[in-house]
Amino acid sequence: MDRIVLERVGDLELVVLPQVFNPRLFYTSDFLISQLDSESIPAGSRVLYMGTGSGIGAVVAATLGSQVVAVDIASDATLS
Repeated sequence: MDRIVLERVGDLELVVLPQVFNPRLFYTSDFLISQLDSESIPAGSRVLYMGTGSGIGAVVAATLGSQVVAVDIASDATLS
């Protein structure tokens, strides 16, 4: 994709930049976030999310009360 898009994954909407992996291309992001809950990631957990892409897994982990560090080789996938 060569443009900024707004995507919905589960109940979340996020802006995806052109150079960042779009979570709607495959169903892996939907599957990932369907597996994340307070039982699999208890509040207060520390999460390292390697290859974050759009960051959808990091966002879900953070909403569950985790401290999250999300990294990606693509500089466009990281926030300052």
